[in-house]
Amino acid sequence: MTVASGATVSGIDAAMEKSGTFAGRVTNTSKPAVGLSGICVEAAPVTVVSDPYLPPFEYADTNAKGTFSLQGLADWGYDVTFNECFPVNPSYQGASYRTNPVNALPGVTFHGLNAKLAAT
Repeated sequence: MTVASGATVSGIDAAMEKSGTFAGRVTNTSKPAVGLSGICVEAAPVTVVSDPYLPPFEYADTNAKGTFSLQGLADWGYDVTFNECFPVNPSYQGASYRTNPVNALPGVTFHGLNAKLAAT
């Protein structure tokens, strides 16, 4: 459609899809478990074929209590990994955990995406 300068066009509508959210907590393996700060949580889209329209991966860092929230996820399946990303907890460098693929659902917050990391 071509629109002339200064013209008004009506009847063009769009609906935005709500995004999904993953939320959880990362702790150590001690009892009682202690939340780990400075852990990178990454959600990477998974697919069985090459798809140029894959959504971008999302990441967040855990806070002082070990909690995180990944927001803005497209309606897709994601591999979620937990890795030490800053030298905040040097005992956890090289420690990682990977979940089974998790689906993001529009407008839904998936709580309880938790991980336990063992010190290396």
